[in-house]
Amino acid sequence: MIIADTTSVNTGKRSGVVVSLKKMFSEKGFSQPQFISCQHHVLDRILRLVMDEELGGATTSPNIEYPFVFELLKNYDELKARFANGTEEIIDKSGWRDDMKFLYHLTRVFRFFEEKGHFPCVNFQQTPNISNARWNSRAILALLAFILMPTTRTSLEKICRFISCDWADYWFTDQMYNENDFKNLSERLKPYRKAPGKSLETRAIHTQYTAK
Repeated sequence: MIIADTTSVNTGKRSGVVVSLKKMFSEKGFSQPQFISCQHHVLDRILRLVMDEELGGATTSPNIEYPFVFELLKNYDELKARFANGTEEIIDKSGWRDDMKFLYHLTRVFRFFEEKGHFPCVNFQQTPNISNARWNSRAILALLAFILMPTTRTSLEKICRFISCDWADYWFTDQMYNENDFKNLSERLKPYRKAPGKSLETRAIHTQYTAK
């Protein structure tokens, strides 16, 4: 099998790496390998489409940014200093490593706030490097803005709920195939015009988990 991200250099229909490799295998008399797209690149693409639809993000490089990002990054230390941090600890400390652990923590902070109406103890880390190949960095920034910038909460509440409650359930899942994932995520994406067709059906999220 071939497992790779879903960038055009890999998945291009005419000259993509996957197409080229399949052709080479066939020419040598071997069966063509199965292509399985990387779960997290697919989910990152979904995240970008949903965030762009909710926040009206610009799509022209290099100005691919959301309105709250500049203020958050510019004033991050000051915003943290002014923030009245809570005292209750988040017990669940899952989430792999580094910025992914930070993302997991922030999703649990948001869930806590939604349930109890106040913030727990937020373990702040440095802001992530912004990468157009890793849209989860914007998820971290959106959650941080919601926490640290009260004036953004009305506009960010819906997307932060999607990140923390819908999308994160799949981002932090295990790697075993679950046939219900496709249907469940499709249901959650129905309100969004671009996300289902672009990222689920054409990129086949139901095949990107490692087989049983």
